[in-house]
Amino acid sequence: MKKFSKLALGFLISIACLVQSDAVAASATGKEAEGKSSHELLQNQQLHLAVAYELPEGQRKLFGEMTEFLNKELGFVSPNNNPHVTVMHVRISQNVTQEEAVKHLKAVIEGLPVPTPWTIALDNSYVTSTGDAPYRWFDLNQKAKPEVAMQFNAKVAEALKGFKYRDGALERCSEPAVFNKMNPDGQAQVKNYGASGLNALGADGTLKMNHNPHFTLHYAPSLAAREIDAKKLEAVTKNFGEKFGARLPSVTFTNLIIGRLGYNGNIEEVLARIPLRASSASTATVQFSTTPAK
Repeated sequence: MKKFSKLALGFLISIACLVQSDAVAASATGKEAEGKSSHELLQNQQLHLAVAYELPEGQRKLFGEMTEFLNKELGFVSPNNNPHVTVMHVRISQNVTQEEAVKHLKAVIEGLPVPTPWTIALDNSYVTSTGDAPYRWFDLNQKAKPEVAMQFNAKVAEALKGFKYRDGALERCSEPAVFNKMNPDGQAQVKNYGASGLNALGADGTLKMNHNPHFTLHYAPSLAAREIDAKKLEAVTKNFGEKFGARLPSVTFTNLIIGRLGYNGNIEEVLARIPLRASSASTATVQFSTTPAK
């Protein structure tokens, strides 16, 4: 089994956080939201869908063990999640049903050069913050970004820029403290694609490779849960490395999924699956449009 490399103990201010720029959802901020669950926080907001790679069934036991360990170490139970590596998140118009949105989103993805099955060799764990508090997510990734994931992210981002049921930018990271600390490229991606952390055009109109393929093992279940002491986070990260560092697996993906998102970006329910398959167009070059999104 692949040996675990040294843990990243610093906090990552994530440009992969997917944010809304101006329309701040009141239900997701303030004291009234502190004790609410991921699902409750999203009830008064629009439908959000994810395109993601699905963790194979055979590896879910280990991922469950890692999440349960973090639940105990951090003192908060992570919201329900189907383990995945995100490709892109999309905020859906209120003028379409979930069924219709999934049907059309699936058709768009199936029309792209979907990659063949590929493997990510997990070798890194870290805490992610979004600028408003010390803790938001506990993640796993491969330090050397997998090329197949990077290329497909660019194709999906451009394809969904003009998706007819996409309705502006995501709400789940709409706190001003997040958006206001993003760099100009991240803010430009939010305005034009509805999300940041993409392999897509930045503020100067050139391609920015900002995607970070990763699994999230633990999500802060409420706003209050983000306020964790820095020393505690260091200790949790260290303890996690000692217990699971040498057990981090390689994961081979065979399916894409479309899922309904909770407030924190967790996938609450899988709504459709798309098998990874061979495609003669799998190495097609992406043509980026400089036309601003509606």
